[in-house]
Amino acid sequence: MQLFYREKGNRTLPSLIILHGLWGASENWLPVANGLAEHYHVLLPDLPNHGASPHIPRHDYNTLADCIYEWIMQLDLPAPPYLAGHSMGGKTLMTLLLKHPEITSKAIIIDIAPKDYARTPETRQHENLCRYLQSTPTGKFQERNAILTDIKTYFPENDTFQLLAKNIRKNKETGLFEWKINIPVVCREIIRLQDWETPSPCRPYTGKLLFIKGENSNYIDLKEDLPAIRHLFPQATFSIIPATSHAIHAEQPALLAGCILKFLQE
Repeated sequence: MQLFYREKGNRTLPSLIILHGLWGASENWLPVANGLAEHYHVLLPDLPNHGASPHIPRHDYNTLADCIYEWIMQLDLPAPPYLAGHSMGGKTLMTLLLKHPEITSKAIIIDIAPKDYARTPETRQHENLCRYLQSTPTGKFQERNAILTDIKTYFPENDTFQLLAKNIRKNKETGLFEWKINIPVVCREIIRLQDWETPSPCRPYTGKLLFIKGENSNYIDLKEDLPAIRHLFPQATFSIIPATSHAIHAEQPALLAGCILKFLQE
């Protein structure tokens, strides 16, 4: 599978691949990559149906994991890369590790757990975004600023506004604005993406694995989620980034980069 990706750091350094979350893209992780580029060759792919990568007809974790596996094999790196994933990218990575545990010796899961997520205000926000994206054809707008004004009307909070603002592009052939994300496919799977299905067959991943939690985030419950995590990832360890919510990479990129660096160099 051909995916669009960005690179930071010298290609002679050990490789680290970071998988972004739902509605995100590689560019969201550039501040973290810049903090790691002195020590690692950092690769930031746009996942399928996101950013500049191809649109495909499915968007479940098995499909995403298979796409990432194929893409990594195509890279033909000189040594197995280290891997990290946030939110949707984290569930994709956990699926990949359980299907292909030999793919890396160290991995990092950022603010997500291998579990189903109940309908909470945080998860309902994804459904709200789908309703807006499905009902707002950007082609009707003549100027980018008009789209931004419309987004701000529905989502005044800055995090969501910035997320959607980065998902607008102008189609080179039609000259019309469009969403980068494959809205029909992603929104069709939006409930399923909030759940977890352990791949079958799978083997526990026995490599070193770090779970990073945002201090103020509810996505990982260190007490309730521990049995499921230990069952699938027996060597899992945990770290908490202070004063952060789910978007750790946006709120504290330097602290997150430092946490990743410390783990990989242990």
